[in-house]
Amino acid sequence: MVGKDLPDGPQKDAINELSSTFQTKYGYPPPQFAQDGYSAVKLLAAAVEKAKGTDKEKIRAALEGLTLLTPNGTYRYSSSDHSGLKADFISINKVTGGAIVPTDWAKQQLAGLTGK
Repeated sequence: MVGKDLPDGPQKDAINELSSTFQTKYGYPPPQFAQDGYSAVKLLAAAVEKAKGTDKEKIRAALEGLTLLTPNGTYRYSSSDHSGLKADFISINKVTGGAIVPTDWAKQQLAGLTGK
């Protein structure tokens, strides 16, 4: 995860919420699969809360109007967009000194996400 390279703000906070707890418990940063699963659970929990229950039609309707910031980025679902996450949140990274870091281009892209 490239959260340490982001400017301070809500996206970095969302990443740190997962990564600091995961790092403390397991001794290494969370892999992409952990981040994806964590985001999925947050999305489902928000939809169940918004739907006020677990009826599948109400959850679908709740998801279709849901906007939620996760470590993966801000998901914005609609009735015509069930992907929810735009390509804006993709980071192009490189390995430098044994660490995965965003490229300069990615840093500029990610810096522009503040407030999105």
